[in-house]
Parts: sequence; structure tokens; C-alpha cells
Amino acid sequence: MSESQPPAGLYSLDHLTALSVTGEEARGFLNRLLTNEIPPPSGDQAPLAALCTPKGRITALIRVVPTGDGYRLLIDRGLAEETARKLTMYVLRSKVRVAVEDGVRVIGLAGTVAEQSGEVDGVHREDGLQVVRLRGETPRYLVAGSGKAITAWIEQRDATLHDDPSPWHLAEIRAGVPHLGAALREQLVPQMIDLDRLGGVSFTKGCYPGQEVVARAHYRGTIKQRLHRIAGDGAPPAVGAEVRDSEGRLAGHVVVAAPATGAAFEALASLRTEMAEAGDLWVGEKGNGVRLHFH
Repeated sequence: MSESQPPAGLYSLDHLTALSVTGEEARGFLNRLLTNEIPPPSGDQAPLAALCTPKGRITALIRVVPTGDGYRLLIDRGLAEETARKLTMYVLRSKVRVAVEDGVRVIGLAGTVAEQSGEVDGVHREDGLQVVRLRGETPRYLVAGSGKAITAWIEQRDATLHDDPSPWHLAEIRAGVPHLGAALREQLVPQMIDLDRLGGVSFTKGCYPGQEVVARAHYRGTIKQRLHRIAGDGAPPAVGAEVRDSEGRLAGHVVVAAPATGAAFEALASLRTEMAEAGDLWVGEKGNGVRLHFH
């Protein structure tokens, strides 16, 4: 079995929800606000992107999914209401509507039941659902739609629905794909979670909040903090947990963590590059915390 493969089946991803952005000016509206180039509503790509502060700090990490007549923004549930408010502030006279989609459900599809094909970040639409191909060694997909449509879709497949999303999170970690929740809101610029390497930042598009900071770091080569895959013994640390070196200096923070084989965990952490290269890092203080290993 490939290291990054979760057990085959369907996964309830209740940590995700969706915002809808519709209207004849929706694409231009999102292009002016997010870090990535936005495909047309009829497009076949569902890229990652970020909404940033003017200082370039990420307020929300978003999967932008074209729906045919607008966009569905998949986002951490804890950030949905605040992100909807922020986007609405920018609407002004634009012909755009922003709303939290309370009735939307998101599930993950993995393993032998993942029969769809397509390139990474590609999306296809079927029966009112959007199905997005994710990166990783094993076929995995996000499926988003109304609760009724998702239920009908599940009933058509002879697959197990897993309530515990931990194996899914572990597969995301092994694929190098971060998830950003409220604990790290407005603390990291896109490059600090490798969003540029994941195709989530365009350096050729027009302006958006924080673009000057993000572009300067890119063109001047001043990116001193990156995403690293780590592991340790014991239960997974909390999102936002501090990572320190043997002298107690702050190296960065845990971005996402999940249980792994045995009494261990794996995680993605945003770490200062020179401290990651030096090694000897801990979640918590040396001697009272967990020593980390790198993958």
C-alpha cells in the first residue's frame, strides 16, 4: 500500500463548508481579492487560493470551485462567517452576491472507489455536485453539493462512509497540502505554507490585497519560512502549537496534524528554514515536549 493512501471509501469532511459567490461580475470580483487567477464559472479547474490582509497574511485558505453559474468556495468551517463578511465588504456596487451555503456538504473520496480521472485540481460536475481531483500518489477527490445530492450520490456507490477523517488528514499531510484554521489566521504569508508551490499564487495577475508583500518575497528571494513534514511520538499536537529548537527559540507552528501508525503522529509545520535544516526541534520545550523527526 502506498504511504499516502487512506483506506478506500468515503470520508465525512465536516471541518469544511462553502461560500457561494455568484453574479455576472463574480469572476472579476474574486480576481481582485484572491492570490490566484480565477477560472471562468464554466471552467474545469478548481485551484487553491488565499484571501490575505493588506500585509500579506492569510485570513482564509480557499478551494475555488466553478459551478457553471458562479463559484463555490470551500473553506474551513470556523472561518466561513468571517470570510463571507470580509468578501461582502468589497462588493460595493459590483454585481455579485456572497453567501454562506449552510446546506452544502463536503465529503472525500479515496482509494479503489475513486474511479474518476483527471488532472490535479481538475473539476467535473455531475448531478448538481462538483468533484475535484486532489494531489497525491493515490486518487483522491473532494465532492461538494447539497446534503440531498450528496446522500443520493453515496447511495449509488458500494462504499464505506468513514466518520473519522483522520486517515484523510494524514493523506493530505503526506501530499504536502495544508489546511488553515482559525488558530493561524493572519499569521502566515502564502509562501510560508507553500501555497506558491501548490499552484495557489499567481505572480502575473492584477492586484489583490497583500500582493505587494507576497510578490516582494517571491522576487527578492526573501522567503525564510516554509512548510515541512514532521513526525513525533504520542498524540497529534494542536493546530498552532509552537515548535522550538533545543535552546527554546521559536521555529514556527504546527499547521495540521493527524495520528499515524502506532502511537505517533505526522504533521505539516511552517518552520524557519535555517532552524529546520539545523534539526533538533520540539513541540514545546526540550525535555518537556515531543522531539520531532523530518520526512
